[in-house]
Amino acid sequence: MNEYNPPKLSTSVSGDNVIIKIGKEFTFQLVHLFREVYTDKQENNYTYIIDLYETEYIDSAALGILLNMKKYLNCSKNKIKLINCNNYIIKLFSLSKFDEAFMVQPKKAVH
Repeated sequence: MNEYNPPKLSTSVSGDNVIIKIGKEFTFQLVHLFREVYTDKQENNYTYIIDLYETEYIDSAALGILLNMKKYLNCSKNKIKLINCNNYIIKLFSLSKFDEAFMVQPKKAVH
């Protein structure tokens, strides 16, 4: 029997950075948790760092979540950073032109 593991998300604040760590899957199931992170902090001038180090899969709803975040915050490209992206995710962001709307950085060798 397969055990269900819901998608994971954790957050922390370090200075002017809000760090959002996504687990293995970035899917529609995270929409409410993800939205709470940036709507709670809208009044501050944070940079949002979405750490995709563990992420292996992103669905189309997750792309929508990121676009909604950018629209809601009405911020520049350098205020939302998608870091530690594997090759699959970098290709996905490139094909969908997300690299034009967000700062996209490849996975570092050591985390």
